Parts: sequence; structure tokens; C-alpha cells
Amino acid sequence: MKRLLKVTAMTGLLTLIKMAMGFAIAKVVAIYTGPTGMAMLGQVQSMVGSLNGIINAPAGSGVVRFTAEHKDNGFAACSPWWRASIQWVLTISAIAIPMGLLLADNIAMWLFQNPRFEWVVMVTVCVLPFSAIGTLCNSVINGQQLYRRYVGLGMLSALLSGGVILAMIAMYNIQGALLAAAVQSALIGIVMLIANLRQPWLRLSYWWGKTDAKARKAIGGYMLMAITTALTVPISLILVRSILIEQVGWDATGQWQAVWKISEVYLGVITMALGTYYLPRLSSLKGVDAIVSEINKTTRIIIPIVAFMALGVY
Repeated sequence: MKRLLKVTAMTGLLTLIKMAMGFAIAKVVAIYTGPTGMAMLGQVQSMVGSLNGIINAPAGSGVVRFTAEHKDNGFAACSPWWRASIQWVLTISAIAIPMGLLLADNIAMWLFQNPRFEWVVMVTVCVLPFSAIGTLCNSVINGQQLYRRYVGLGMLSALLSGGVILAMIAMYNIQGALLAAAVQSALIGIVMLIANLRQPWLRLSYWWGKTDAKARKAIGGYMLMAITTALTVPISLILVRSILIEQVGWDATGQWQAVWKISEVYLGVITMALGTYYLPRLSSLKGVDAIVSEINKTTRIIIPIVAFMALGVY
């Protein structure tokens, strides 16, 4: 439990930094573009979240789990699942990018009620592979339970990408804000790739080559869960905003988006801690009794923390 609290503290600090950058970005967007810009930014972020969720589906929990399970046997033992993940990412990219380019004007009309913003959709789908690269790096680090490195690189990428985004908003107004939201995950992916180039696990032979159907099927099982999440939560928010836009207009929708950010941020402290600590921890345990015991101990800690934070926000 000490390790869970330690991970929660570290990921909490990372979440606070991301929260600070998020609030800074939201404040700059509100200053330069007003509530309408906030609403448009929310639509783009939900679209990016959904597409990133799809492209990152084979690069997330599955890679974390199998890396955690086999890391003691060396990187070569993890390689089949890493290769399978790359193959799935390439397959999804080959489908998602052409479809996104072809349907860009329709998606822009659905999101913004204006097809001239189709360029935002095009940019988003073209940079999707860089987002997957960042997720793969994060998953391998998380699977090895290198929490300090995980949090440190998360802070670095958040600060660098946030600085670039603020500059883009200041220079190009609403167009800069939308472009920044479209490429933020790709910028983080590039930072993660550069930061890990010298790591021993980032060798081409571990990531490219033949793998068996069992590994592809195992990663595919995790994809279904991730894609379901990617197609429900962000799209539901897009639908809610679309209804608000029709009923009360862009300005009121932007104000709703600002309030939504508050609840999204404080829950992020807990969800990031669980996502970082829990899956590798459960994967390393053997036996049902050990897993049930870990779940019970974690529940006794997490639920009071969530309740206290919710009360504090209220």
C-alpha cells in the first residue's frame, strides 16, 4: 500500500502539472476567443480523444500487462506482444487515415456546423501514428514499473507541448487553438520517442518482425475494450455539446465546457494513479487470493480519497 500511495502522490503531481497547463490553455483560449472558442476547443478535444483512443487501443493496457508479466525474462520475451501492437497500430492507421481524409468535411460539419474547419480533422488523422508512438513508450515504461521515469517524462512532455500550444494560440487565435488541440498528442509522442531513443528496449529488432497469432489475438482482446471506451465517452460529450449549441448557442456551451473541465481534472488524479499502478501490479500477482486482497486494500484507500476530493470541489 505504501507503493500505491507513493505512485498516487507522483501521478498526482503529474496530474497537477497537466491541470495547470490545461487551465492556462483554457484561460488563454477564453481571453483570445471567448466562450465560443472554448466550445469549439472542447469539440476538437473530444474528436482527438476518440481517434487517439482508437489508434492507441493496441498500444495501451495490453502492452502494459504483457510487459509487466515478462519483463523479468528480458526484453526479447516481451517482443512478440510489442510487435503485435505495432502491427495493429499500422492496420488501424491504414484504415483510419484515409477514411478521416475522405470524410473530413462531413465530420467538420457535424462538429462545428461549418465544413471550412475540415483542415482540423485532416491534421488530426495525419498525426495519429505519433500519438501511438508516445503511448507505446509510456506503456513499456509503465509495464516495467519505472514510475519515476514515467512521471518525469510525463511532466516534460506536458510542459513542452503546453508551451508550444500556448504560443500557437497567442499567435494564431482560434485557428491556433484548434490546431494545437489537434497536434498535442502527436507532440507528446515525439517528445517521448526522442527521450527514449537510447533505451535498451527501443531496438528495431524488438518491435519489427514476425510474431505469432496468439500474441496478436491477446493484444486484440484489449483493443475491443479500448475502442469501446473511445467510441462512447468522447462521442457522448460531442453529442451533449451539439445539443447545447442548438438549444442555447456557442457561448453558453463554452461556459458549460469550462465547468466540465473542473470535474474532469480532479478525477484525473485518481484515474491516472490507478492506470499507472494497478494494471502492472495485478499482472505481476499470482493467484486469485492475492489479486482479491490487492483489490480490497486499494478500495479502502481510493474510495475515501475520491469522496474527500468530491466534497472539496463541492
